[in-house]
Amino acid sequence: MVGEPLLGDRCQQQNQLQEVPAMSDPLINEAIDRLLIRELIDSYGTLYDDGRLDEFASLFASDAQITIDPDPGYFELPLVGRDT
Repeated sequence: MVGEPLLGDRCQQQNQLQEVPAMSDPLINEAIDRLLIRELIDSYGTLYDDGRLDEFASLFASDAQITIDPDPGYFELPLVGRDT
């Protein structure tokens, strides 16, 4: 609408009126957690598809067990532990 501030201007005005939340804000922590989970899930696919199996294995706990379906034929399944 005419005379209404642009979105960036409104954000700036709101920041001037409200305190910026501290890093302990639960919403910020949740957003960070969600981003890190998304990056982890993306890494599973990227490393596996690229055949970078040592890096792929490093994403799991040392005693993890994984079965992949369909079996790609690269290794004997299930994989158990990082050293397999």
